Amino acid sequence: MKLIENLNEAQRRAVESRAPVILVNAGAGSGKTAVLSLRLVRLLKEGVSPWNLLALTFTRHAAGEMRRRIEAEVGEQRKLSLLTFHAFAASLLERWGEILGYRKNFSIYDQSDQVALLREILDEQGMERDPAGVIREIQSGRFSQDRPIFREYQRRLKEGNAFDYRGLLQSANLLLREHAAVREAYRSRFTHLLVDEVQDTDPDQWEMIDLLRPSQLFMAGDDYQSIYGFRGAKVDHILSFPKTFPGVEVIRLEQNYRSTVPIVEAANRLIAHNRYQLEKRLRTDWAGSVAVSVMQAETPEKEAEAVATIIKRDCGKGEYHPSDRAILYRTHAQAVPLAKALQLRKIPYQIVTSSFWEKEEVRHLLSFLTILHNSGDDYHLKKILPKEAYSPEVLSALNLEAARAERSLFEILPSSWFKEHLLDLQEKLSKGAYPSVLALAKEVDRRFQFSERYRKEGYPLKEAYLQKLFEKIVRWQEGNPEDHSLSAFLKWQFTRSVQDELRDEEDSVKLLTIHAAKGLEWPTVFLCGLEQGLFPLRPALSSEEALEEERRLMYVAITRAKERLYLLWSKERTRFGRAVRNKPSQFLTEMIGTIPSPHAHPKSTPHPSD
Repeated sequence: MKLIENLNEAQRRAVESRAPVILVNAGAGSGKTAVLSLRLVRLLKEGVSPWNLLALTFTRHAAGEMRRRIEAEVGEQRKLSLLTFHAFAASLLERWGEILGYRKNFSIYDQSDQVALLREILDEQGMERDPAGVIREIQSGRFSQDRPIFREYQRRLKEGNAFDYRGLLQSANLLLREHAAVREAYRSRFTHLLVDEVQDTDPDQWEMIDLLRPSQLFMAGDDYQSIYGFRGAKVDHILSFPKTFPGVEVIRLEQNYRSTVPIVEAANRLIAHNRYQLEKRLRTDWAGSVAVSVMQAETPEKEAEAVATIIKRDCGKGEYHPSDRAILYRTHAQAVPLAKALQLRKIPYQIVTSSFWEKEEVRHLLSFLTILHNSGDDYHLKKILPKEAYSPEVLSALNLEAARAERSLFEILPSSWFKEHLLDLQEKLSKGAYPSVLALAKEVDRRFQFSERYRKEGYPLKEAYLQKLFEKIVRWQEGNPEDHSLSAFLKWQFTRSVQDELRDEEDSVKLLTIHAAKGLEWPTVFLCGLEQGLFPLRPALSSEEALEEERRLMYVAITRAKERLYLLWSKERTRFGRAVRNKPSQFLTEMIGTIPSPHAHPKSTPHPSD
């Protein structure tokens, strides 16, 4: 395999090793994605059937990149299962979920759906609690499953033939754990399991790996980049891996091909302050020509002006493009002054969030598609019922009638133009009348007159968001030629990530949180808001475990930069409605002393990198 010639010794060992259990402790920018992809290529070229290979990732972005690399070497591989954990769980439940009482056309609730459903339950029970906070506790496993609220929440999901994200994993694990036929079907099929970003696994994902128990297990990750403890991820999974599997072959990837010496040394100096970690130290041959810059501003507005001025100056030289720059921050609120400063200087930018999918008109049409897929989903049906025909009193009476009859709300809805349209759409969908999801979505829009009404009532933005949804459906169809079903689209939509919103084709500066930036890279990175209490966040200062995760998050931010890194902090920032004087983040003082002076050096030969 010719590409292996370009690998360093450690990378080649990771690709070629025949050890039954392997842990690749891969530093940032050390070629982890290339190693995973080439290992799969090597297995395929040696005759391992794609049917027997399973690779699990955390984002579709990572899975898509791996698939592109693999298919560039060995052609299209439709039988190769390269999936996110949640997509794998969903596919398992589509096949076997009836054992647990679920129909194949189940819904998947995203976080907004979960919060709204829980708010409904809390309101009914007269309880004053933050539903978003409760959902975070449920997702991280901290909420007691014996609580009446939790039981009611689970009951409504089950009655609606629906799962939330955590329920997908737990139900898939239940099938693997309790049903021998299911377990053996997957163990006999998947002889090779490759797991990316093992440091981000939560207990449910870790249990899934254990239940699959393949003959060949290949784990890759970096404990220095474990940043999802708030979601239930356990860094101990990678830290204790060598003890859990005494015969494991541990391979360290320490050669960084992404960043210059100043950036790599800054990252090394910072992460050395963490106590609980596996031994590893990044190194790079790219000396670079620019040192890491630390900048102080009086206010967030001045901080934003400084960033925008540098970008405008650099892009004005004609050597750089806006898309070569990213602005990272700890909290979403920090984006506001940054976006204003860029807009004032007419610098194109994109704030990378999943906010598009939260737009009311987008969620409304998606609820229609969900009901056409799963008419037993009472929660989504309530979202689309015409308010003029179904007052709270009418709806309450219908809910009671449905409960007494043990039927879905849709089944007991009286005949009306609204229900007749839905029934007609369902019938035509079942007969294949709509050749694509786009055709179905546009037919829903036409029949229920969303775009027409927005146009007449003077809501051009709402109409534009619907058109943008249609464009996203088109792009999904182009990227998934093997399955254009409504089920596949809904599964794709509900297992999305923030990174799916990146528009790489646009020459724009990207503004995003550090969590959303993980796995990405840019020639120049601006890291803003480096103040004690903001980064690290104030609550983390009282917990060593939380502070170490914040430090790992800082490490992730630093290692996104390839050539230039700007670290900025503001002396004053408004918090909770009042101006607060700040001190620079302790992370700055932990690493600044070892940032070397710049030394001009020609760029080294490119190697496979993340």
